[in-house]
Amino acid sequence: MIGFSRSALLLGAAVFVLAGCRTESTDATSPEAQASGEADTTEVASTFEISAPERVQGASQRTREVNLVSQTDDETACYLVVENAGTMEMLMAEKDLCGITYEFEGERVKITQEDATVRAVSCAGDPDCPDTETVPLVVQVERR
Repeated sequence: MIGFSRSALLLGAAVFVLAGCRTESTDATSPEAQASGEADTTEVASTFEISAPERVQGASQRTREVNLVSQTDDETACYLVVENAGTMEMLMAEKDLCGITYEFEGERVKITQEDATVRAVSCAGDPDCPDTETVPLVVQVERR
């Protein structure tokens, strides 16, 4: 059975929304876009902002071993899809980790996590919203 933690689901939903809302240079008024049913989501994507994670000072570190399945990133963070004992998780990681962990995909790795704060999902991208959530943040990945 595949299980996901609440924070992983919230992060996954945010990544899904951002990934689904990104557009390249497709013109929504072009005949190709109209024929394919594409919608112009540029405005929606630019209004949905996720804050960069901020490490909680003095937070304890936790390490564990997992299989790194894949990764993706956006403007604020890196997201690692990992598997352990048949359970898949999406973990938020420091932004610079996506640049170095791609070569570990498909391998067993040791991850180190610390608590971090991010703007709450309930803020729906409102940059003035004061609400935050504490989430585990991957701060280190090592090949096993």
